[in-house]
Amino acid sequence: KGGHKSFVLLVIILGFVISTHIFFTIGLRILLNTNEPIVVVTSGSMEPSIKVGDILVLRGATPDEIHIGDVILYSGSVHGPDTLIVHRVVKKYSVGDEIFFITKGDANPAVDPVPVPYSKVFGKVVLRIPVLGFILLWLKAGGIIIYAIIVLLIIVALWGIYSSETDDISNIHVPSPNTELFSDNFSFNPVIP
Repeated sequence: KGGHKSFVLLVIILGFVISTHIFFTIGLRILLNTNEPIVVVTSGSMEPSIKVGDILVLRGATPDEIHIGDVILYSGSVHGPDTLIVHRVVKKYSVGDEIFFITKGDANPAVDPVPVPYSKVFGKVVLRIPVLGFILLWLKAGGIIIYAIIVLLIIVALWGIYSSETDDISNIHVPSPNTELFSDNFSFNPVIP
């Protein structure tokens, strides 16, 4: 019976881990209409309003929904085409059918040197969760191995708790008055200073 409880608990934990992963990798993308619904800030370019270690939640936005003063996430910069940047929109203009944004980090002295085409925008920031991103940065630094070790440690700990509750208590030895603990051979000699 105890083994059955442990197996059920293991299935529940694994189901929770898998469903959480699916929610964060697929569900939020659909709900928030962006391929990058959650990012962790790794640069101080937006301080003091957005700090390193903050988690940002983004929502996909059309060009008409992005205004001067909004903070957007976009890809591509002088650091490389795959670099993700979170900066504030300071100007918006169009060339032909394409909309462009001039952006600037709040802590930076000048605007970004390259205009951002709307096609590179993932969305705009709708929520900031301070500091908690450090946990995600730590997990990311160690990769999936650290995440797997933590999950396994939780499973082993819960397994131990539940299996110890189901142990047969009939094997526990309780001394009776006729045992050596209470025998006549027992002597107690207190030391009195």
